[in-house]
Parts: sequence; structure tokens; C-alpha cells
Amino acid sequence: MTEPLLVFNKVTKEYRRRQPGLHRPVSFKAVDCLDMDVYPGELLSITGRSGAGKSTVAQLMVGLTAPTSGSITFAGQTLNHRRPVGKLAGRRQIVFQNPYRSLSPRLTVGEIVIEPALIIGLSAAAPVLLERVGLSPEIISRYPSQLSAGQRQRVALARALSTDPDLLVLDEPSSSLDPIAAAGINRVIMGLIPKMAVVLISHDPAARRTADRAIVIAGGRLFS
Repeated sequence: MTEPLLVFNKVTKEYRRRQPGLHRPVSFKAVDCLDMDVYPGELLSITGRSGAGKSTVAQLMVGLTAPTSGSITFAGQTLNHRRPVGKLAGRRQIVFQNPYRSLSPRLTVGEIVIEPALIIGLSAAAPVLLERVGLSPEIISRYPSQLSAGQRQRVALARALSTDPDLLVLDEPSSSLDPIAAAGINRVIMGLIPKMAVVLISHDPAARRTADRAIVIAGGRLFS
């Protein structure tokens, strides 16, 4: 049987926030004692209502935040939750919901797409990456402000692919797009499997229909 690529073992993530009338911040659990596996080459759908803890799970998966307790194992290695270096760097990537806020307005498309690879010492060809997500290399010298929302999200996806990741986490990647642009993004996503494990996080229950496995998160806990 194939070993899981990513393993959550009783992972909890707590945040602190101030409440009106209280002198001290109050702790709350965005993720509560979560056990979960992600397998190589699968499309895993995670759905749930707004505030259920989905985005926190996404950030935990790629190391943007560290768990308060519990452990996360990736590719057989228990993570220490510091900035990944060496062989693990770049093997987990994420595409965020809002293409207007996730791309630097000061960089060209070509610079944006290859930036993650350059940071960790890899080589990447922007024209090849753009074609992989259905974009013409002709836009390589444009800036994000010169692109449509759908094009921006494809650029964000191409950027994530520049490090040839084993795990790609998509946090509501098409929710801010019109139906035609969203359908295009979804076609590109389906073409990435089984080259890598893809986790699709969405509030839309329809996302479950195209997945190999589907789970629901509510109140920071998992329901199959």
C-alpha cells in the first residue's frame, strides 16, 4: 500500500484574540486535534463553511504556520516548523484565493513565475510554466495589473509549479473568478494529477464530486 505523503497527527492550532470587556485575550482552536493523511497523486477535497478552519489547515500543510500541538510529517520526515531548507524546500506549494493580492504588482509575469525556483536554487523556464497552465508566453513581460482575474490566478498556479512540488494546496482558487475563468482553472488543476498530490479547499460541496477522496471540516474537526 502506498505510504501517505503528508500526515497530521492530533494537530491543534490555537489563536488568541481580544474580546470586548475582557482584559486578557481569549484562546480559540481553529483546528482541534486533527488526524489526516494526504496520499501521492490523489485529489483530496476539503470542504466546509466559512470559519470552519479550512484555511488554517491549508497554512499548516505548507508550513506557513506551526501547530500549537501535535505533529506533521511530510515525505516521511517530521517537520520542525521552521522555514524549510534543502530537499524539502519547494516541495509544498499553495495557491491562494485572491489573485489580486497574491501577486507582486512590481514584478513582471516572467519574474513572478520563476521567483520561487530561484529562491531555492532551482532553474525554471517561465514560457514552459505559462504554457503548462494554458497561458501564452507572450504575456511574460506584462504586469499583474494588465491581466484578467483568471489570467492572474493561472500565473499564481504557474508560480507554484515552478519548484516541481509533490504537494499542491489550492485554497479556494476559483471562488473569486467568474464561471468561465473558474472552469478553466479547474481543468488545469485536473491535468496536474497524478503528477502530484493536490488538496482542493472549498466552501462549495460540489468540489467533492471530482475528488478521489472528500472530507468535511467543521469547527476545526474532520468529518469523512
